[in-house]
Amino acid sequence: PPELGNLSNLESLYISGNELSGSIPPELGNLSKLKSLYLYGTGLGFGLSGSIPSSLGNLSNLESLYINGDELSGSIPASLGNLSKLESLHIHGDKLSGNIPSSLGNLSKLERLGLHWTRLNGNIPPELGKLSNLKRLHLEGHGLSGSIPSSLGNLSSLESIYLDGELSGSIPPELGNLANLQRLSFYGNELSGSIPAELGDLTNLQRLNLAYNELSGSIPSSLGGLSNLEILKLHSNELSGSIPASLGNLASLQKLDFSFSDLSGSIPSSFGDLSNLQILNLAYNKLSGSIPSSMGNLSQLTGLHLYENELSGSIPSSLGNLSNLDSLNLYGNELSGSIPASLGNLSSLWSLNLAYNELSGSIPSSLGNLSNLDGLNLYGNKLNGSIPSELGDLFNLQRLNLAYNELGGSIPSSLGNLHRLQVLNLRKNELSGSIPPELGNLFILQDLLLGSNQLSGTIPSSLSNLSNLLWLDLSGNELNIPSFLGRLSNLYGLELASIQLSGSMPSSIADLSNLALLDLSGNELSGSIPTELSRLSELERLDLSDNELSGSIPAELSRLSNLLGLNLSGNELSGSIPTELTRLSKLRGLNLSGNQLTGSIPSWLGELSDIQWLYLSDNE
Repeated sequence: PPELGNLSNLESLYISGNELSGSIPPELGNLSKLKSLYLYGTGLGFGLSGSIPSSLGNLSNLESLYINGDELSGSIPASLGNLSKLESLHIHGDKLSGNIPSSLGNLSKLERLGLHWTRLNGNIPPELGKLSNLKRLHLEGHGLSGSIPSSLGNLSSLESIYLDGELSGSIPPELGNLANLQRLSFYGNELSGSIPAELGDLTNLQRLNLAYNELSGSIPSSLGGLSNLEILKLHSNELSGSIPASLGNLASLQKLDFSFSDLSGSIPSSFGDLSNLQILNLAYNKLSGSIPSSMGNLSQLTGLHLYENELSGSIPSSLGNLSNLDSLNLYGNELSGSIPASLGNLSSLWSLNLAYNELSGSIPSSLGNLSNLDGLNLYGNKLNGSIPSELGDLFNLQRLNLAYNELGGSIPSSLGNLHRLQVLNLRKNELSGSIPPELGNLFILQDLLLGSNQLSGTIPSSLSNLSNLLWLDLSGNELNIPSFLGRLSNLYGLELASIQLSGSMPSSIADLSNLALLDLSGNELSGSIPTELSRLSELERLDLSDNELSGSIPAELSRLSNLLGLNLSGNELSGSIPTELTRLSKLRGLNLSGNQLTGSIPSWLGELSDIQWLYLSDNE
């Protein structure tokens, strides 16, 4: 209430953690003895609205000013620059706009300046460089633009600087003068140019975050002199060149992230000296050469992410020494040789991804010791031999992907013990024998992908227990389709291509009301296309190509309003193309080639505005 302005002897006013609303009374500017003013909420603040009264600039004895209001609007009063005794100024206001007043540079005693989550715009006033006592400068979450003033290099007392907005231009080398600086973050701006070598002079720096900018050039080797550095984040820039070996001198470093840049050359073996390192992320670069065996010395490491590079050679067996490692991601490289059995010693590991490499040999049975593992991805290698039955001991496993390898033998029945498994992908291997009935115990399984193997026999009836199954791929095997298929009511994708199906199409398929993809291509199905397929209202892709289907194309297919792709090629269909198909307004692909269709090409095909591929050849 405005009456608070009558409290002429008041020195401290704390209104914090409440649900106040309304405007800030300008009468508060009458409190000439006030030293501390806190109008501060919890969480997202509270409903203070209106502008910040310029009369607050009259509080000549004020030392601390904290204002937090989600509905505050207008600009920051220039009169706040008159508060000559002010030591702390923090303002949070999602709707505050305008420029940062240059008059704030007059606050010679100011130690902490925070303008958080505002809509302030314009440049950072170079006058802020006069704040010789400033220890913390936090300007976050707003639309500040322009360059970083070089005058900020004069803030000799500064310990922490956060400038997160839309700043551009280069990083001033003068910032290397900030001898007391402990934290520097320019995260998420549009800064360009190179990283100044002078930042290597900040010997007290503990955290350096320049991520999500447009910085280019090489990483300065001088950063290797930051002996107190704990966190180094340079990811998501356009940095190039090699990683300096001098960074191996950062004995205090805990987290290093250089991902999503354009770095090349090898990983320095000196990284093995980073005894306190917990996270190493060099993903999405152009790094080459081998993984240094010295990496096995990083006893504190919990995450090693080297994916999407050009690394070659074998995986060092020394990585098996990393007893604290919980995530090992090496996918998308050119690694060769066998998977070290020593990886089975990584008892803390919950994610192992070695996909898209050139690894060969067998899968070590020791991986069955990784009792905490919830994801194992060996997709797209040259692995051979059989699937170790010991993988059935991974009781916490949720995703198992061994697709696109050269694995042979039968599917281990022990995989039926993986009761938490949601994805089982064994596609494109050389697996033979029958499907183990024990897989029917995987009650929460969502994806069962066994396509393109040499499996045979009858699909076990126990698979009818898989009520959560969303995707089933049995293509390219020699399997008999069971009658219970229609009970898998949650199926979204069903792939039964090239499994030597004969006779009429199974009527139970029409009961799969959630089906979006149905692929029965490359079989020996005969008879007419069942009109019951029109009940599959969610269907987006239907492929019945390369069968022996005959009769006319059912007009009822026009009820499949969500259909994007329809492939009926390579059959014995006759008659004309039904006019009703013009209702398939979302259709992007239509293939009716290689049939016995007659009549003229319908003019209504011109109404299918989204069509991208259309094949009508080899008909009559």
